[in-house]
Parts: sequence; structure tokens; C-alpha cells
Amino acid sequence: MLLRIGCLELRTAINLVGIDMSAPKTALRLYANDSGASCLETFEISRELRDFAPPAAPLWASDAEPASRYVVIRLPVGWNGKKHPTPRRQILFGLSGRIRITPDIGEPRVISAGDILKMEDTEGGGHFTEVISDEPFDGVMVQLPDISN
Repeated sequence: MLLRIGCLELRTAINLVGIDMSAPKTALRLYANDSGASCLETFEISRELRDFAPPAAPLWASDAEPASRYVVIRLPVGWNGKKHPTPRRQILFGLSGRIRITPDIGEPRVISAGDILKMEDTEGGGHFTEVISDEPFDGVMVQLPDISN
């Protein structure tokens, strides 16, 4: 199916190489359960074709979410942190290298370039993080507002 915007034609869901552009992005969420134990679960970030930056062509984008600031991080080869809760709600976007996140409950998960980890285990025992690649881990941490109860 084609979408016509002025003289521009776009394939709405499937691009020319067969990739479903409307497919949601799968991400991980790290949180503390009611007992304070850290756990991991997956969630999806949906995207829609939007007129995001006119006059540029429309693109596939999620809904906007509130954020306060960002930090670019680099963890050296071999780095490992003591078990800790995340200092505040934040979302990590992996740029290069690989880290392993080990929660209290469930299997460890690896975060690498292109992966997303939403960290919300601000209470409880926390999680363990270690660099497992032969190169530093680079990422961007976007700090999120606190959730009010």
C-alpha cells in the first residue's frame, strides 16, 4: 500500500526490502517487585508513521515520553559494578560494546548496540552490571521523571 504526500510516495508498513516499518521495538524493563527483588521483563514500543520533522518526509516514531536530561556513558573493558539499584528512573540506549545485567529473579540479559533498557529498580537490592565485550560499552542514559503514586 502506498501513501501519497504531495509528490512523495511512501510504502506505509512494508518498505522496499520487506522490512515491516510499523513493527514495534522490543525493549527490556528492569524493575523491583513487591518484595524489592529486581526482575526483567520485555515490553514493546509502538511506532506510527508521523509527520515528525516537516518539511522532511514522514517517518516511523513512537509517542513522545517525558524526559529531563541525558548522560553519555562509557564503561571500560572488564568493568563491573557492585550490586546496586538504579539511582533514578532512566532508559539506556546501547551504542557499542556489551553489558550483562543480572537481576535477583530471572536470567541475566545482554545489552548491546541498538538495545533499550528501561531501568526502574530504584528500590530494593538492585542489579549487577558487567562489561562482557572486548571493547568499552558506550550508551546514552535518558533520565525519566519519577512516578508519583
